[in-house]
Amino acid sequence: MTQPDKPVLLRARAAADRLGKNVRTLRRWSERGLLPEPIRLGPRGDRHYRAEDIDALIANGASE
Repeated sequence: MTQPDKPVLLRARAAADRLGKNVRTLRRWSERGLLPEPIRLGPRGDRHYRAEDIDALIANGASE
């Protein structure tokens, strides 16, 4: 039996670096609905963003 593809997740810092933005900017964008809510992992609830969501922002010019 095959498993569905798991999304590639980026830690908040890696996602922010890929966009050339600050981690706080990603949080604000999520709160405003410009970026899908992050997946919370671990006991602290660290934010992880789907790489495909970050790449979509880059394709739409959000990193400029």
